[in-house]
Amino acid sequence: MKTRLSIVAVLTFFTLAFASCRSKTGGLLQCSAVSSEYYADILEYSSNPTRGNCEKVKNTLAKFVKSCDITGSVTKEEREEIESIDCSDM
Repeated sequence: MKTRLSIVAVLTFFTLAFASCRSKTGGLLQCSAVSSEYYADILEYSSNPTRGNCEKVKNTLAKFVKSCDITGSVTKEEREEIESIDCSDM
C-alpha cells in the first residue's frame, strides 16, 4: 500500500509539473499537440500534394514554431521564410 501511494504521488507530481509547465509561447502540452498535427499534415501532403494541403502544412509549421520555440532559436528571417512559402504552384 505504501508503494502504491508513493507511485501515485510521483505520477501526480510529474503530471502537474508538465501540465503547469508553461513557456511564453504556450507550454509543452501545446507543443506536443501541434507537433502531432504537423506530422499528420505532412503525411497528408506527401500522399496528396494539393494547394490546400500545402497551406495546411505552412500554417501548422508556423504554429509549431510559435508553440515549440521556447528558447527563441528561430530567427526572424526563418519565420519570414515560413510565411513566404508559396503554395500557388500546387
